[in-house]
Amino acid sequence: MHWQNTFQSKVSRTFAKFKFLSDKSDTIIQKMSEIFTPEFTENYGIKNLREKFELSKKYTYKIIELILEYIKWTFNLDKKEFDNPTIEIFGLECCNSCKNEQMIELIK
Repeated sequence: MHWQNTFQSKVSRTFAKFKFLSDKSDTIIQKMSEIFTPEFTENYGIKNLREKFELSKKYTYKIIELILEYIKWTFNLDKKEFDNPTIEIFGLECCNSCKNEQMIELIK
């Protein structure tokens, strides 16, 4: 299935933008009522909206993955090495919690 097939209408493309609501029932009803009408959520159903939100997330992450792959390929980033900046370079110090974690890692 492709994005174009799943989100054919303007309405479906509009609510696909609200994929962050997939696990919030009350917020789904409220937001969809603001954008469309209160009856929209009743007629379309929260279950159907959640399914569309999940598909939208899936497609979005896939698109991001493909874009990153393209950027890596275009700029040959797989073969380049980068310095890992540390907070010490910027004149900062670790908090006690981070220092403890570092000590635990050193002990292992």
